[in-house]
Amino acid sequence: MAYEPIPTDLYETSLKKFLNTYLKSKSDVEALVKDIKKNPRQRGTPIPSFKGLLWKARGAMKAYNIGKSGGIRLIYYFDGDALYLIFLYCKRQMANPPQEDLRKWLKANKFITDEP
Repeated sequence: MAYEPIPTDLYETSLKKFLNTYLKSKSDVEALVKDIKKNPRQRGTPIPSFKGLLWKARGAMKAYNIGKSGGIRLIYYFDGDALYLIFLYCKRQMANPPQEDLRKWLKANKFITDEP
């Protein structure tokens, strides 16, 4: 079953920032999202302390000759029914977004209601 991803405002903002720096990677982002749509639980790995609701997928940036280990990171929310794209970044720019910032954003947007 394919899920239709719902981009959040935070995702849209992070995508614009990412593409301002890595314009040639637009097709890589699209391919990563397409893979996530097919099977969100197999494409990404759960982020610890978010009860299996927040996931991180890794993707290569082929136009820049950057593999998965240093490439695209896409944070998404998946609860078995809905798939939300949360945040996109490049591993070379940021190792990981601060979990506390993610937690605050998720609570403010009612993805979680209590401390995971």
